[in-house]
Amino acid sequence: MAKQKSKQKPTKKLTERINLRVTEKELELLELASENDDRSLSNWARRVLVHEAKRQLSKKT
Repeated sequence: MAKQKSKQKPTKKLTERINLRVTEKELELLELASENDDRSLSNWARRVLVHEAKRQLSKKT
């Protein structure tokens, strides 16, 4: 019997960049949060930022 492929969303290529300055303590906090979520800092920050942007925009409608 053939294995079924998991249904994954197609990957979108990440091409744009955001530069963000933070304090040393903020960086430590963000790195700890991303490690606790078992994600890279970049992946974790992107997910959190997109989620919060959607939440804030949905409140305005």
